[in-house]
Amino acid sequence: MAKKDYVRYINSLLNENTEQSKQELSDLFADEEFRKNDMLEDTRMGYMYIAICIYREEKAAHIEENILMNVDSLGEICDLICDIKFLLWRIEFQTESKALMQAVNRIEEEKLSVIAVEYIIRTACFDKKNVLLKLCECYIRLNKEDKAFQMLKYGKDINR
Repeated sequence: MAKKDYVRYINSLLNENTEQSKQELSDLFADEEFRKNDMLEDTRMGYMYIAICIYREEKAAHIEENILMNVDSLGEICDLICDIKFLLWRIEFQTESKALMQAVNRIEEEKLSVIAVEYIIRTACFDKKNVLLKLCECYIRLNKEDKAFQMLKYGKDINR
């Protein structure tokens, strides 16, 4: 299949948004030949692979509102992960005082699971533990202790 055809196929599966279409996406990205030959040259495919890894963990944890639920295209999944990544970097490098609240608001707005947030922290941040702790502190200040405790539970294995 040509690269453009893969993009169309992935977009159609995301747009379909059924359990079967999500499974087809998961199967596609599990295919070693696809990853080796067709995925590496397109950054969007890399972000989609991250989303699929998150989705698999969410599915294993029986989380119904998963990362693939509110996106209709490859571009949307790239935008979502990039936006969260850049917000986390702003927290990590303390570039703005509003960054922490903006990140929490975006996480809540997108209904991202704790698994998704922790996975993006693991893949995007250098000082993973500090970013996670700052998010947890913010959730506690917002009286969302359950979310903070879930983050600590899932993030307990984060190094540094």
